[in-house]
Amino acid sequence: TWKHSRLPEEAGGGQEVIAYGNGVFLCSLKERLARSEDGGQTWTLHDPGLKGWGKSWRGLSFVNGEFWLTAQKGSHGRRSKDGITWEDLPKTTPGGRFVASPGGTIVNVERRRYDIKRSADGGSTWQSVFTAPKEDVSWDTAFAVWGNVNAVKK
Repeated sequence: TWKHSRLPEEAGGGQEVIAYGNGVFLCSLKERLARSEDGGQTWTLHDPGLKGWGKSWRGLSFVNGEFWLTAQKGSHGRRSKDGITWEDLPKTTPGGRFVASPGGTIVNVERRRYDIKRSADGGSTWQSVFTAPKEDVSWDTAFAVWGNVNAVKK
């Protein structure tokens, strides 16, 4: 059953992405995150702990038991199991959104990067496995909704 939910007014507008994991919903906003443990009945606001990096996050995903929050073009990223306590992701982590296969491979896309990256070692190293023939795609929206990649064709 779907129920309507409202974020706190002090959150402001500009919701970007919602992710779910470990019994928690997170919603990224321009300056902070909204968090709900009760299916959206109530929300609390949290700061992921980065200042001076601009006011817009571009990727929020749930990967291998952790939330991953990344800035546009991978300039920085943070991870958290609960959406409250955050630590840095490795500097090699690209920006965008992520999904993990049952075998551990992580796949990544970012709206303005025009390629698909893959990590076979839990996110320590990344390889570009596909590059769009033209810079006019916006695939991360569909990717984030479905949370998986069925096939990549040339």
